[in-house]
Amino acid sequence: MVWTPNLYSLLAFSAAGVSLAVATQIRDHRDERGALLFITLLLAATGWATAYGIQLGLPTAAGQRLWQRLGVAIGGCIPTLWLFFAFTYSGRDGGLTPRVTTLLAIEPMTFAVLVLTNPAHNLVWNDLELAETAVGTALEPTFGAVMYGHVAYAYLSIVGGLAVLFYVFLRNPTVYRRQTGLLMLGAIVPMSANVAFFAGLSWGPFPVLDPTPFSFVVTGVLVGLAFFRFDLLARAPVARQHVLDEMGDGLLVLDTD
Repeated sequence: MVWTPNLYSLLAFSAAGVSLAVATQIRDHRDERGALLFITLLLAATGWATAYGIQLGLPTAAGQRLWQRLGVAIGGCIPTLWLFFAFTYSGRDGGLTPRVTTLLAIEPMTFAVLVLTNPAHNLVWNDLELAETAVGTALEPTFGAVMYGHVAYAYLSIVGGLAVLFYVFLRNPTVYRRQTGLLMLGAIVPMSANVAFFAGLSWGPFPVLDPTPFSFVVTGVLVGLAFFRFDLLARAPVARQHVLDEMGDGLLVLDTD
């Protein structure tokens, strides 16, 4: 079995590289509130895109199935991490008690176990056969009940995080709106790609390809812009509120007049 990367493998690796680069830069600010959560989220995107790139370069169904299980198991935690980060970034993580956090984490952990053990029960995929395309081969999946249940949970988590950020967008000054807008767009792009995949919308010469891992290159660029241009994390809404809450003296804000 010879691994032969194709164009789509390289695109997946590019998406992984962008996510990893942004995660590496944020690592220097890991003491900021929510930084470790966001780094973990970006590393999960890196892992999924990397596994997918390796998968697409393998010529056999067995090899592709192995790497697909690994990539989807890693990617399955992204929606929950996104929800945790949205609440933390907005300063509304008081409701994320250890009990609530544990309950929310049960789904991605259970999903990962079921994905990795799918050959024993076929609850995630009923069938994974190689399909010939114009640029190589890829697995054409037939989804099981567990996959559809996970997708519903994932979309609810992402939409929940978007709703929290939209509230921040409406209630905060312009600098936070720019940060929040980029974060929201960075989540909407991969979600839209995933919706298109599960809706059966084909694209390009590779109709069975999942575009979600490739879309992380857009997410990485948008997050990088929010981080480098608008001081994401260092100037988050929760940090502003913390300063106001802890300020012991009165403060008078003046304009140039």
